[in-house]
Amino acid sequence: MSITEHITSADIFYNDTIMPYWGPVTASLDWCEKNYVVCNFIAEFWNTVTSSFISILGLVGIYSVLREKLETRIIVMYIGTLVVGLGSVAFHATLLLPSQLLDELPMLWGTMSYIYNIKTMSTPRNVENVRLALGLALFGTLWSLGAPWSHYYLPIVFQIMFVGAVIYTTYHLRLFYRQCSNSTAKFLYVVAHASALFGGLLWIIDEKACNHLHDSLGHFWWHKYVGSLHGYWHALMAVYSYLSPVFTTCIRCQVLGDPYFIDWWLFCIPYVRRSHPISVKKHQ
Repeated sequence: MSITEHITSADIFYNDTIMPYWGPVTASLDWCEKNYVVCNFIAEFWNTVTSSFISILGLVGIYSVLREKLETRIIVMYIGTLVVGLGSVAFHATLLLPSQLLDELPMLWGTMSYIYNIKTMSTPRNVENVRLALGLALFGTLWSLGAPWSHYYLPIVFQIMFVGAVIYTTYHLRLFYRQCSNSTAKFLYVVAHASALFGGLLWIIDEKACNHLHDSLGHFWWHKYVGSLHGYWHALMAVYSYLSPVFTTCIRCQVLGDPYFIDWWLFCIPYVRRSHPISVKKHQ
């Protein structure tokens, strides 16, 4: 079976005047953005740039957790966000199958860290569910070993698994939303999930209406730089991937009885701060 049978119709949007820096496409997916039209060493320019947003917010999350000395389980979620962003950069910059795995496998591992946090939300501090952690790790390892075959021949399997995991986490976070006592945290939950839903809509439009988008917008000078709707999906998922752990941290602090409040960097990036009860009252 040839690689062309796996690639979407977007593979026609290739600048054949430039020799591909990374060689021919070997990934099972090639998105709507034209390949190698901005520079000869980045296959999908805008998709690559917006993927970096995910990593940047992952680093911000890691810094905030270390600064406030929060639980390790929280930093694991942000590490997942960081790695997903780096893998996505590699994937869209090269469109090679190995880099596609670097993008998609961390997505699955990161989702499992969400599942672990959800399932152990009510456990006492510093008490971990070793059986659950080992079970999730075993599943992730087995899937990672079979991923090169599955992602090439049956990419729909990964998509179904990932969507199912997202639905599971979304449902349970909704239950925590009802229990949340912090109005700002509840607002961030709404923003996170609205971003994910709108981003998903852009993802679908980018895939299903690719030819129409190029016919309608391709003549504008800016289209080759920032015209990919899939890139905006990255930006919105960066918001979701950052805010969801913030909300999860708020619920965890509430369960443990730890006083906290949500502070802001640059008036637009929220993070959880541990504090004394007096400080909490001032910031609620």
